[in-house]
Amino acid sequence: MSPAPTTVAVDLGGSWLRVAACAGKRGLAQASKKKAVPPPQLPDLLQNMWKRRGWRKVQRLIVGSKGIWTLPERNKMARELRGLARSVSVMSDVELALHAAFGRSGRGILVVAGTGSMAVGRTARGRLKRAGGLGPAQGDEGSGWWMGKEYQRRRSGARRTEEESPPTPATVRRTAGLAARVLRRAATDPLCAQIRREAQEHIAELVISVAKGWKSPPPLPVGWGGALLKNPAFRKGVWHRLRCLAPGRFQVAAHRGTPERTAARHPDYFPRRPPREVSPRFRTKK
Repeated sequence: MSPAPTTVAVDLGGSWLRVAACAGKRGLAQASKKKAVPPPQLPDLLQNMWKRRGWRKVQRLIVGSKGIWTLPERNKMARELRGLARSVSVMSDVELALHAAFGRSGRGILVVAGTGSMAVGRTARGRLKRAGGLGPAQGDEGSGWWMGKEYQRRRSGARRTEEESPPTPATVRRTAGLAARVLRRAATDPLCAQIRREAQEHIAELVISVAKGWKSPPPLPVGWGGALLKNPAFRKGVWHRLRCLAPGRFQVAAHRGTPERTAARHPDYFPRRPPREVSPRFRTKK
């Protein structure tokens, strides 16, 4: 039985579930990573984790999850997790990354490119604005899933069809895994280079979409997250495209590390309550 941490942070993304726990100011105590589960299964999984580790007096639980965006979705999961900590905060996984990048105020735009793709920012009035993040069945252009799917389709010469069966979580993970192959081969393979360029443009356009209508003076800070943007060459191409599309409008923010580890160490970065207004999930659909 391990000592109970004061803060536990959970990041449930498209492919992986990451958990970090911190006890007081002593630094990171524990961290784990496993395959992602559907959001409805998360409460039971965490309850079993608490039982195995003997955690009873956790002060704060911070959860960022895929598939959680609207206020009813946040409130429902918070109720299901209520017994695990004295204070439970639930938000989307990209919002978790937003606060990890910019602190409690969330001033700036965060772009995430991993299995899926999304950009999100918080306006001066505290409203969340997003672009992308519609899921594999509806696009996620520029994401690992999109790159893997385009690689398979273009290599085989298959035509794009309008009606395709929804991919399973296992299929999504497997297809997104092909993005690493595309990036490795981009320097010598014209097909992979073209897919990489298009993905970088899609990611840059997500940032542009979120920034439309903002009155904040330039440059607007842009943070990043996700497995694709960990690749220096891919990330460099996104920033280059962003500078071409909007010269002087944006400035790349310093990277602070993974969202779950930042949340475990700095819970004060993360609001205890949802924002005053959350934009509808599909408002930014192209």
